[in-house]
Amino acid sequence: MPSLVGSEMCIRDRNYTYGDSTINENGFCIVYTSDGNYVIGSSKKGVDSDIMTLHKVNEFGETIWHKEYNQNTENKKIYFLSLEKTENGGFIFLGNKLINLDSKGEIKWMKPNIKGIDLILCEDKKSYLLINYTRYISYFGNLSLSRIDSVGDVIWTSYCHQRSYCLTNTSDGKYVVFGTNEHGNSSSGYWTTFDCVKINDDKEIDWFKNNGTYGIAATNTKNNGFIIAGIQHAINKEYMSLQHIDSIGNSLWYRYYQLNSSSTDEYLSHAIETHDGGFIAIGSGVIRTDENGDTLWTRADINGKEIHQINDSSFVLVRTDIDTITGDKNINIIKLTDNGEIAGDFIIPTPPTTANGKLINIIDFTGRQTKVKPNLPLIYIYDDGTTEKKMIIE
Repeated sequence: MPSLVGSEMCIRDRNYTYGDSTINENGFCIVYTSDGNYVIGSSKKGVDSDIMTLHKVNEFGETIWHKEYNQNTENKKIYFLSLEKTENGGFIFLGNKLINLDSKGEIKWMKPNIKGIDLILCEDKKSYLLINYTRYISYFGNLSLSRIDSVGDVIWTSYCHQRSYCLTNTSDGKYVVFGTNEHGNSSSGYWTTFDCVKINDDKEIDWFKNNGTYGIAATNTKNNGFIIAGIQHAINKEYMSLQHIDSIGNSLWYRYYQLNSSSTDEYLSHAIETHDGGFIAIGSGVIRTDENGDTLWTRADINGKEIHQINDSSFVLVRTDIDTITGDKNINIIKLTDNGEIAGDFIIPTPPTTANGKLINIIDFTGRQTKVKPNLPLIYIYDDGTTEKKMIIE
């Protein structure tokens, strides 16, 4: 039986960073692929405009491929990116352009005139719903909702809100859009409501509700409802907020949080339901809650854009790491345990060495002790401090 011996592996107890030391790069979104790897949606600073980029890395943080999509665009700055898997194992990637990609990150088609902040795959698995920039005036510009067919052509455009910010699928094959509407006039004064609208494939409205929270991101929950991550505005202060709503837009509970008493602008940018029925959210920090939104643990020292729970119940998040000395920005992924500790199973290779010690332990890549198993990569630990990544092929 031949043995495939890789580089010695050292377990890194913190995170993994990607980027060029002289070019600012930002991590926005991450998807867990069917082959057990990760694809990171990111951007880098170009000469004339920001560049959309993708990194595919394996479970050890090693780069499988890296792609840049540097076509000219009238939108110079990227504030948001959205990345979704497609039915054929590829990806749909939205930022200052819309790109359809195969499983290796190669472009199938691209629409440089379509740009936006959020994107989902429609029920038919062939078309997409996205929040589209119609003009680019300020930080957000004017935001509309567009349905795009399988080759990127616009089927329809709708204005459910004066500004839409995020959207998600529903259990019955429809969609909920979250946004804001301004009310009032110059004599009575103006005020803003934060609303959600349920629509079907033909943009017909099922219901319209005021859900009370400034929603930056929303995802589905097991009870066919939605968890909304966002901001709670107060006088001279912004708090992190979470709201759980049911399948018809009624609020089940609402919570706001403060992790840093000296901060005036905390927020949450992404939230998901966890395997145990609770929730985890990320933004200015990380918050893990129970099913009622009550805090279980927090990480005020880790901010980020997106967080996901994977099969072993740990969490993988993507963020932008800023060098406190140089100011350089790099793409950063961190793995947290179910208890909020930084996991030790992102692994980085070191130069190969020869293991001369006595074998004392064998572990798998989650850190669990195991026995020799054919056709499975394992880590062999020796009493002289060396380790060896090895797979026995049968």
